[in-house]
Amino acid sequence: FNPLTITTWSISTLRKLLCKDYSSIRNYSETVAAKIDDVVCSIITGAYKQCEEILTVHRDKLDSVAEYLIKNEKIDDKNFETLMSSESVEAEEVSDDVTDND
Repeated sequence: FNPLTITTWSISTLRKLLCKDYSSIRNYSETVAAKIDDVVCSIITGAYKQCEEILTVHRDKLDSVAEYLIKNEKIDDKNFETLMSSESVEAEEVSDDVTDND
């Protein structure tokens, strides 16, 4: 995913196209609509693939956080950082003292 692929259009042009109220009068062509759809689709598809890759690579950490949350219902920043920074850590190895950060 390369977000720079949309730089062939200026940011102001994209902003004008994407921020219009398209529910009223349609004053743009099918070609412009298709370009907008392609750019938006490309951004969403790229972001989805990147997210999927990150979650797959860090699945063990995601599972550890999920286990911790199932056991404790909430997690503070210290415990979250511990789980995310560890190569491989079990949810039981992290401090059980959950502080209320509300």
